[in-house]
Amino acid sequence: MKFKDFTSIVAPLLSMFILMNGIGLLGTLIPIRLELDHVSSWEIGLITSAYYGGMVLGAFRNAHFILRVGHIRAYAAFASIIAVVVLSQGLFYSLWYWVILRAICGYCLSGLSVVVESWMLGKSTPKTRGQFLSLYMISLYGASALGQFLLNMFPIDALIPFAIVTILSSLSVVPVAITKVENPTIEEPSALTVFQLYKFSPTGIVACTCSGLILGSVLGLLPLYTQLTIDNVKETSLIMFFLILGGTALQYPVGHLSDKFDRRKMLITLCGVLFVIGFIIMPLSKDYLTTIYILMFIFGGAAFAVYPVSISHTCDVLDQKDIVSATQGLMLAYGIGAVIGPVVASATMSLFGSVGLFLYSCLVAAGLAGYLIHRVMVQAPPKEEDQQEFVTLPGTTPVASELDPRSD
Repeated sequence: MKFKDFTSIVAPLLSMFILMNGIGLLGTLIPIRLELDHVSSWEIGLITSAYYGGMVLGAFRNAHFILRVGHIRAYAAFASIIAVVVLSQGLFYSLWYWVILRAICGYCLSGLSVVVESWMLGKSTPKTRGQFLSLYMISLYGASALGQFLLNMFPIDALIPFAIVTILSSLSVVPVAITKVENPTIEEPSALTVFQLYKFSPTGIVACTCSGLILGSVLGLLPLYTQLTIDNVKETSLIMFFLILGGTALQYPVGHLSDKFDRRKMLITLCGVLFVIGFIIMPLSKDYLTTIYILMFIFGGAAFAVYPVSISHTCDVLDQKDIVSATQGLMLAYGIGAVIGPVVASATMSLFGSVGLFLYSCLVAAGLAGYLIHRVMVQAPPKEEDQQEFVTLPGTTPVASELDPRSD
């Protein structure tokens, strides 16, 4: 990649990096803060689901607004709304008030993602698209991991952490606001329906849905589990950091391994890892923190890898012209899973205590593994010459699918 290519996307990447430090902090802060206020796990799960519901809706509905007002003004509008919403959350708690605010936050975050991803798409070429996508993933997940450490700098029960997120959201506007850019074209999402996509790749649709069921629950409720089990904000931030770090660091090696084997067998292996680690973690206490850090790193690597490996498997069995629309359909399936997962997982935690989160994850992983074993038995794997190179892809918006080099 030439230096000129890199400089063309520095502004949106920097904006996203600043923003995601705050979003990473907020995602962990909310369940901790609500647990301190003795809010039930079911209510926390509902609030988490509302956030993912807003993200799914925004991912497929924000394009018109962005095209009408332009990328920079759209980014400023979405970031400003997030700033107001987050600060409003810090003022007082009411279940439906927070549900609405979290849904708005998710909707606007999807809008920001559409702005950044379409900006990068407009500046990319077929040769640089994969590199741009890698840089975007690093800014997305790297910032989310680093944002965990902001938890340790301020009192959790005060307004200050919400104010910090507000400041970061507002500050993220600066890099894009001082940069000139021609508005790139945004195509309307053309996702295949769930039923159409299921005919092409039932494995892909089921695996992506299960990925959303697991990741939506773990990212939203793991801080609650940690507080109930360890009751230490510093340790909670470290556990979340290692979870996201593992998800970032292990996606590439896992993906490259999947290039050499039947991806369905790789998905079965990932499910096995999630199942085993989930059961190992359940009885562990704060006396085994180092072990928990290591296990969460591996758990994060396996959980985050299920989605891109599932998409890669689907791409192996589709015509090239269908890859973008299929990927967008799989993204929708992932989002639906992420909406449903936190509600079911929180209900499991209400019945079985904090360990219910990993009990739920184990059950979803076991169910997916059983389904995949059935698929391996009834359908032959794709031919080796049809198998394409693995590409890691975020479950953010339909525009991200157009950055996928396999769609060229």
